Amino acid sequence: MTRIDFYLLEKQPAAKIYSFAARLLEKIHKRQQPGFAAMNSMEECRQFNEFLWTYSDISFIPHCLAGDEAARMTPIVLGLADELPEQTLKQRLYLNFCYDIPKAMTKLERIIEIVPDEPAWRNMARQKYLHYKKANAEIITHKIEPPL
Repeated sequence: MTRIDFYLLEKQPAAKIYSFAARLLEKIHKRQQPGFAAMNSMEECRQFNEFLWTYSDISFIPHCLAGDEAARMTPIVLGLADELPEQTLKQRLYLNFCYDIPKAMTKLERIIEIVPDEPAWRNMARQKYLHYKKANAEIITHKIEPPL
């Protein structure tokens, strides 16, 4: 059964998504759990990639873009949903920045959805929630209070 974690960023705008996602990825990496971050566009991939390089002066999250040669050996891969590497299906961790539900949902063990406190994002999350519920996924909601 697929587990879906919704992280609701209470009183936090969409601008906080990357910093929260970076903290999650840092924890995931420390647990030696590789994963895939699915983005809506290559521009978003590049922006998040750049953000991860500058995220912290005292830590490093090993990551690369899906098209890079090092993607097979890199713990965190950023890419478009249709670039989901076969290794991620084995890793089963999927950070979903996309507007849509992952096509490989039933093959994934865990999907993470980060939802800022903005009406359009909350509405999209409600639609995803209904889809996941219909698919009999295990859904867990985490309310994240400021400050992040």
